[in-house]
Amino acid sequence: MLQTTCRFGLSRGLSSKGDISASSKLRSVKMRRAPANGRAVVAKMMLSSFILDQLGYSKGLTTKSGPEKVQRVSTPPPPPPMHDDDDIELLLHPKITVVGVGGGGGNTVNTMIQRNLTGVEFVVANTDAQVLKRSLAPHRIQLGRGATKGLGAGASPDVGRIAAEESMKQLMDIIGDSHMVFLTAGMGGGTGTGATPAIANACKKRGILTVAIVTTPFSFEGLRRSEIATQGIQRLHDNVDTIICVPNQKLLKLTTRDKTPLTFANAFEIVDDVLYTGVQGVTDLIVRPGLINLDFADVKTIMSNTGRARLGTGEAEGENRAMKAAEAALHHPLLEDVDISGAKRVLINVTGGSDLSLFEVNQISQMVSEEADPEANIIFGTTLSEDMKGRVRVSLFVTELSNQN
Repeated sequence: MLQTTCRFGLSRGLSSKGDISASSKLRSVKMRRAPANGRAVVAKMMLSSFILDQLGYSKGLTTKSGPEKVQRVSTPPPPPPMHDDDDIELLLHPKITVVGVGGGGGNTVNTMIQRNLTGVEFVVANTDAQVLKRSLAPHRIQLGRGATKGLGAGASPDVGRIAAEESMKQLMDIIGDSHMVFLTAGMGGGTGTGATPAIANACKKRGILTVAIVTTPFSFEGLRRSEIATQGIQRLHDNVDTIICVPNQKLLKLTTRDKTPLTFANAFEIVDDVLYTGVQGVTDLIVRPGLINLDFADVKTIMSNTGRARLGTGEAEGENRAMKAAEAALHHPLLEDVDISGAKRVLINVTGGSDLSLFEVNQISQMVSEEADPEANIIFGTTLSEDMKGRVRVSLFVTELSNQN
């Protein structure tokens, strides 16, 4: 009776033909030959094997397409590897690289590192080996080992260009797959003036959004240096997406808070601070949390293939702080005189603490909009920083100017 129940009861439950397979019949024969006290165990084994056969899990089988044809079970692919928080951050954030070229560019990079600018990689490139050793940057490239022997470019832009071309592969290997590169340098010398346009050209050919922020000489440095700077700026203009100039000459109009003249060292610290704030204004919008965050595509929309641009920064506290900060950014005493009334693209970054209000952001946006072209593409974002509580900082990038002198 046990034999009959197992053979026919199971076939009626699992087979559409009301019979069992040849292999099942063979098991039944084996069970009849087994000792009486072992038949129950054999029946259970046969039952388990039969069910697995019918469901397709025995020996890697899935379904039966005929008396002898079967399909093997396919092994599911392993789950994708999980990323820790650092890996996810690398995947989500664009790679931004700041390259300081020559002595002036290297000094600016040192300032940015000392002030803990985050979200970027730092590289310095110089023909002067002694100056290069004093850099705080993790990546230091000696340009033109063969052309200059580490002794500098001798105020010759041609030597600076040749040195950059000699070391370009090493430099571009570090820049790698950057999405955006800031080039900072002083115009008028040999390395900064000659090497920077060559590096910019290599970055642009790789499809990298390339922005140059450079300084121009004091008038007391002579007409020749001023002419060299002008030529270098023109070559840069032809090889970058955006170029921003900071005239050193305007430092002479500034005084300290107690109305005393600036020292020579303090003057250049102010220049470096402007360059630092400009770069920070862009990087913070992308990598730091805020009420309104921008992505890299927003920044590229404003800064891609625009030529000469206007950088503005301003900070204020107390009553009407938003209006005061916007006014300072629009009319910064150190920055280049550029009429923004015809500007077609504007990027605004408003930085404040947790007390930053929507009304203040609206005030700033309206004030800038009134000075730009009525149909300008204005993109703004906000960045929150606890150390800015009680203060508001405005950073502007104004591009596609109607007057590109």
